[in-house]
Amino acid sequence: MVLDQLATGVAVFNIDRKLTFYNAAFRSLFELDSGLLDQTPTDAAVLDILRDKRKLPEEQNFREWRQELYEAYRRSRAERTYTGICRMDEPCASSPRQIRKVA
Repeated sequence: MVLDQLATGVAVFNIDRKLTFYNAAFRSLFELDSGLLDQTPTDAAVLDILRDKRKLPEEQNFREWRQELYEAYRRSRAERTYTGICRMDEPCASSPRQIRKVA
């Protein structure tokens, strides 16, 4: 099968959330036992195994990352300055007294 030849890990789960296919790259990437994977575990069971092996980021780390990303976004928005000069085809964020239209 073509997916077996990929260097990228691939895992396929069916509608019942059971593992139906995995390639060697998936098994080696997460250092999983093929005997365990051949028992068709559910996606939740696979995730639990990966969490136990510390192969997935912790939920708190994700929250910290998301908060840092949000703070960086807020800082970049706060650092933007408005010159009070607007193009004719763009709306201006400054007050009307500060606007000098340019062509």
